[in-house]
Amino acid sequence: MSYWRVVACCAALVCGASACRCSPGSGPGNTGPDVQDTVVDAAVPDAEPGPDAEPGTDARPVGVAHDFCALPLMKLPIDGKAGHLTLGIRLDGHRVVYTTQPPPFARPCEVRLMDLEVCLEYQLTSGAEAGFVWNAGDNVYYVDTRGGAPDVPIMNIYRYDLGTWTEHQITDNLFPEADIQGTEEYILFMRSEEHRLTAPMALILHELDTGEERVLAPGWATAGYFDLDPEHVAFSGFTYDPQSQGRDVHVHDIAANETVHLDSTFAGDQSWVTLRGDYLAWTMMDSSWGLESLLILRQLSTGTETVVLEADAALGKPGMDGHLLAYNTNRYQGELASAPSDIELYDMETGVRRRVTAEPTRLRVFGLSFPYLLLIQQMASDWHAIDVYVAHLVRLGLTDETGHLLPGDGVILPPM
Repeated sequence: MSYWRVVACCAALVCGASACRCSPGSGPGNTGPDVQDTVVDAAVPDAEPGPDAEPGTDARPVGVAHDFCALPLMKLPIDGKAGHLTLGIRLDGHRVVYTTQPPPFARPCEVRLMDLEVCLEYQLTSGAEAGFVWNAGDNVYYVDTRGGAPDVPIMNIYRYDLGTWTEHQITDNLFPEADIQGTEEYILFMRSEEHRLTAPMALILHELDTGEERVLAPGWATAGYFDLDPEHVAFSGFTYDPQSQGRDVHVHDIAANETVHLDSTFAGDQSWVTLRGDYLAWTMMDSSWGLESLLILRQLSTGTETVVLEADAALGKPGMDGHLLAYNTNRYQGELASAPSDIELYDMETGVRRRVTAEPTRLRVFGLSFPYLLLIQQMASDWHAIDVYVAHLVRLGLTDETGHLLPGDGVILPPM
C-alpha cells in the first residue's frame, strides 16, 4: 500500500521555509565558500502572502502573490499545525500542485498550484472533491469524488490544462480509481475491480489520445508501489513464481508493450519504486530483518545494480532527477529509526554523497526536480496534516548549477 492510499477529505478510505536564518554572505546569488557551510533554520515564521496578483487576459484564475521564492529554503502556504489536511502533493519543474482541506473539513477539496518561478499560488478548481494529484508539464491530473455516494464514492480522473486553464474529465467509471500518475501521453493509476472501496485494485496504463488501456498488474498482485516516465512503467507486485519471496520489481516498456520481471528482486519484498530515465530505484526488505531495508539502484541500459544504502530503517520513496537521488537515512545518527532521520543526496553517476540536514529531523523527502527538493513534515495529530518545504539545492550550496554535489556539511536544521 502506497504512502497516501487514504483518499481524500471527500471519500472513504481506500484499503502517505518561508524564511531561513543564514550566515553572512549566504543569500541568493552568492557563490562564495560561505554558502556550502550555511546552516538554514526551518523553524522561523511563515512569510506573509502579498496582495492578489492582477488577473491576466486569459482564463487563468487570480494568483496570490508570495514573497518567499528567492529564499534557499521555502515554507509553502500549507499549515499542518493549524490542522489543514493535505491529501496529495507533487513537484514537477518549478510547480508544486496539492489538494488541501482547511478546517472544519467540509467539502470541497480544491486543487492548488504554487509556481515557484513567479511566486504565485493559484486555486485551479472550484467545487472539486479532489484527493490524489500529479503534475507533468502543463498537465495536472487528480482523482475527484464529485457525484459519488458516501459509502461507495465515484472516484474518476480529471486533467487540468495549464495551457488553457481548463478542466477535463478523463475517465467515467463506476469502479473507484486512485493513486494517479501521468506524463504528457499516459496516465497510470489503480482501479478497483469491483464497485467497492475494499476490493483489489488493478494497475492501469491509459493512453490519453486513444483512451486505450492496459492492465499491467491485476488486483491480486497488490501493485501498490509504482512509477512512470515517458518510456517505462516500473512497479512492484506479487507473482506466482515459486522463487519469489514477496513483491518483485517489473519494468514495462511502453512502446514495445512488454513487461520484464527482474529476477534479481526475487529475494525479500520490494517497495518504494522510483523511475527516472535510465535509472530505477527501490527498497528491499526481508521480514527477518525487522525495520532494516536496502536501497537499490539499477541502470536500465546496462542492468548494473548498486546497493546505495543497507541496514537502514528510515527509507521511504526517494526523489530522483537527472543524476541525483535524494532519500532519508539513519547513516548519521547511529541508530535504526524511521524518524527522526537525516536526508542525503547521492550522485548516481559518481557515487558521491552529501548530507543535506545538519542533524536528524522529522522532514521526509517527497520529490526532487532540480534544483528543488520537496520536503514534508507530518504533524502528530493526523498523517495528512503536514508542513511543506522546498529546498533550493544551489542556493543552499549543496550542488553547483549543473547539479553536481559540492563538499560540505549538512545545512538544514529541524523545523519547530
